[in-house]
Amino acid sequence: MTIFDSLTAPTTDSSIRATVIGYAQAAKLRVTNFRVGSAAQQILETIVTSVYSFVQIVPVLVRGFGSLDTATDPGDVDVYDPNNAGLPPSSGYLSNYGRNHHGVARNPATFATGYVTLSNTGAGALVRTFFPESLVFTWTGGSPPNPAPTYTNTADPSVYTNSDGSVTLAVGATLTLPVSCQTLGSVGSAPSGTLSLTTTLTGATATNALAISGNDREDAEVYRGRCRQAAARLSFAGPSDAFAYFAAKKQDGSSVINGAGNAVTINRVQVSQSSSTGNVAGYYASPSGPALAADVTAANLNIEQSAYVVPDAITFSGVAATATPISVAGTVRLKARAGVTSGAVIAGILAALDSYFATLPIGGLDQDSGGNGSVFTSDIEGVARSGFPGIYDARVTTPSASTSALSVGHVATHVPAGWAVTFT
Repeated sequence: MTIFDSLTAPTTDSSIRATVIGYAQAAKLRVTNFRVGSAAQQILETIVTSVYSFVQIVPVLVRGFGSLDTATDPGDVDVYDPNNAGLPPSSGYLSNYGRNHHGVARNPATFATGYVTLSNTGAGALVRTFFPESLVFTWTGGSPPNPAPTYTNTADPSVYTNSDGSVTLAVGATLTLPVSCQTLGSVGSAPSGTLSLTTTLTGATATNALAISGNDREDAEVYRGRCRQAAARLSFAGPSDAFAYFAAKKQDGSSVINGAGNAVTINRVQVSQSSSTGNVAGYYASPSGPALAADVTAANLNIEQSAYVVPDAITFSGVAATATPISVAGTVRLKARAGVTSGAVIAGILAALDSYFATLPIGGLDQDSGGNGSVFTSDIEGVARSGFPGIYDARVTTPSASTSALSVGHVATHVPAGWAVTFT
């Protein structure tokens, strides 16, 4: 226990109730509890409720303003407040702390955006005139989420050129339209060739030649790491943290935007230096693995254009990290209890492992001087145990070795290979 525990950890209503009864006993009243429904019980509960509401304020304020580690935003996991994760994501203590103390903005969730090609070439096609937000497209190809995300055509003055804000599509013509998902976050990120037109237009079809992409809100731990790197942005010596910072953020702390108009999602950077030649290599990864090509281009441009990042006589080149897939399978044991199913347990394990691999450093842990490191099987087992309440044992069958080697510039990616659940 630290001297700050009483300021950061909230007090429970049961402890307040016990304290109030303790005060009564200290006043020589012969009470051990109050009879349910009595006037005294009602008075006690009124006092408890009032004190409970008041004492919650101090821990919340201390955590919110006290440090980067204890501050959270609504929607984040909060070890002190289990209800916080269920709130709608929004700006709160963490975002404001990072902005005010470190000058870094947290990347918000975005609606997936991209383009579809609308073809008016089928049988029975007619001349079509339509406005923005009037067409609906659905992710139908491949393996869409359930329910499948839908998209609508968004306004663009270079496309909707009629005087009334509409566009006319002739018979036999095609048109490229900007679209946006109607659901926030990465759930709307669809591969190429998977969207189709669901608004009924005889003779018209549509598909997306390129992927549609959107982002979830920046992970809280990734954002905290970005805030800690912020001090390096003013260094003239080109430290590793400066390259890592400018790969995703501008000098003012705002997000770097790639050529597709989306915030760069690079959350890990490995910098490998060669002092004998003056060459510095940067490797980029996003939460899902190697960074997107558009993000690599945007990151390199931002580093090149930002003052002081690359010292004189240094040549920098940044590329996407190389994926090293790690197939993970294993067994877990937990006590059987009502409502707990194997599916729920496995879903929790996979989610925990995805989160772990999403932030594992490029090159792995315990890196040598060349940037080569490892992924430890014991760490994977620990993550699996944390994936669902009540798991008391986890054994990884693959990888079978105690460590998996990662070379410089390689990022581990999680490949689920199956988990067996045993109830005892």
